[in-house]
Amino acid sequence: MLKITEPKKVLCIHDLSGVGRCSLAVILPVLSVMGCQPVALPTVVLSTHTGGLGTPARLDGAAYGLAALEHYRELGVEFDCIYTGYLGGEEQVALAEKAFDLWPAARKVVDPVMGDNGKAYSTVTPALIDRMRGLCRRADLILPNATEAGLLLEKPLHKITVSDITDDCGINRMTFYYHFKDIYDLVEWSCEEDASRALAGKKTYETWQQGLLQIFEAVQENKPFILNVYRSVSREQVENYLYKLTYDLLEGVVEEQARGMSVRPEDKAFIATLYKYMFVGLMLDWIRSDMKGDPHLIVERLDQVIHGSVDAALARLRTDKPLSNEAK
Repeated sequence: MLKITEPKKVLCIHDLSGVGRCSLAVILPVLSVMGCQPVALPTVVLSTHTGGLGTPARLDGAAYGLAALEHYRELGVEFDCIYTGYLGGEEQVALAEKAFDLWPAARKVVDPVMGDNGKAYSTVTPALIDRMRGLCRRADLILPNATEAGLLLEKPLHKITVSDITDDCGINRMTFYYHFKDIYDLVEWSCEEDASRALAGKKTYETWQQGLLQIFEAVQENKPFILNVYRSVSREQVENYLYKLTYDLLEGVVEEQARGMSVRPEDKAFIATLYKYMFVGLMLDWIRSDMKGDPHLIVERLDQVIHGSVDAALARLRTDKPLSNEAK
């Protein structure tokens, strides 16, 4: 008589992306064809995957996930394997940890989805990386790509030594100190290099919005690094980086709009400095929120609020003509 064997149950803790052919949409049919019984536990529902398709619509599933785990436990469901994939926040890592606690005998497979092609995804923070390290320590099998392996092995900035850098780069300490005074000097140089690339050709009145958006995108592309510096060292390091970026942008705009006017250099510098603090204040709030806002919308709203105000300020401060009624 043919003996029927119950299929292995695999709890799949992962996101469900609409467009992108990835995550649960791919995992469930593959495991089914392998003869397993996959049990989907979506951590978040996304309209698209997070790799270059704009900002996806998002429905968080952390609360549902906890309720589902409790329900499975009440039913007496036993899992042979727990597989985790994309975990978009610390609360979702906690969901995976809860599953590990509830089914300690299950084989634990962790795919620490955090980045690709040398860059972390926009949702990845230093705190999330730390939590992912803890989850990986409990796994039987870890499946990182090269980028994710690098993120898991990185240290917080305040724990990195010059020897760590020279060993990783294959250079001696003398070579490092020939170019940089210390690690923070290296951080400042790296930020300035990003600044020059971000603002190339974007310092005019017609292109300042693109320039500011490029600054947002440069910060976002280096999210783990920026947040590491911001949280591990001091906010002053990040503030100085942003002040330099935005002042260079605004100085070019003010100089262009002041052509044909007699405006004292100190007054032009004052206008650029005033807007610099406004721009950086917005960006720091955005960084503190883990960069959750859409930079395009932030820049668009800012443009609506301040449109024409630089011209008006220059008109009030010019010394070669009397004020018009419009500028008063």
